[in-house]
Amino acid sequence: MIRMKCALSAAALVAAAAASAAGAPLNLVSVNPDVASIGVAVSYNATTQTFTASGRTQNLLLPSLVSVPLGNVRQFLLTAIIDNNGNLAGPGSLTVRGDYNVSDELLFSSNTISAFGFSAFNKFEFVFIQQAGSLAPVGTPIGTILVEAGLSFAGGVPDFYSSFDSAFFPGGPGTGNADTFVPAPASAGLVVGLGAMSARRRRR
Repeated sequence: MIRMKCALSAAALVAAAAASAAGAPLNLVSVNPDVASIGVAVSYNATTQTFTASGRTQNLLLPSLVSVPLGNVRQFLLTAIIDNNGNLAGPGSLTVRGDYNVSDELLFSSNTISAFGFSAFNKFEFVFIQQAGSLAPVGTPIGTILVEAGLSFAGGVPDFYSSFDSAFFPGGPGTGNADTFVPAPASAGLVVGLGAMSARRRRR
């Protein structure tokens, strides 16, 4: 399990969402509840510009700091369209499931992605807007920090000019870890605002 604590500042998030330069890190910081996922395989098709990460949820860290195992039915799946410069370029989706209150419970789910960033040490960061799931109300920003040590990039900084895949075998697990959570409250309103502005721009 990874416990990644990186700072989420308003300025960094604005820069990541609005700047034309690729690769601005979001510097997310998690607030419990936080779902940790393991065995995450990360792949990117440079032709279709499709990014996929899939693995299995391991445990849930509650606001009380109690760690709850997530049972046998556990799913982490994230997709996004990212161009070859590393910019968010299309829709994305997030599904996080586990045996928490009931078997095969939907914890986080979204088809609305509002921000993406990446940085050294093979780290990818995403912000979605919750659409369904028991761990956050609808409309809440949901952050995911993904680290995949099994990928080889110069300086450890992701490169989207070529395809990559960290699975041990086709369709198999990888060596990645992910945390999915509600970002720090100080920045939550800003993330929702960015998501709303993005939706308005798409409707015009």
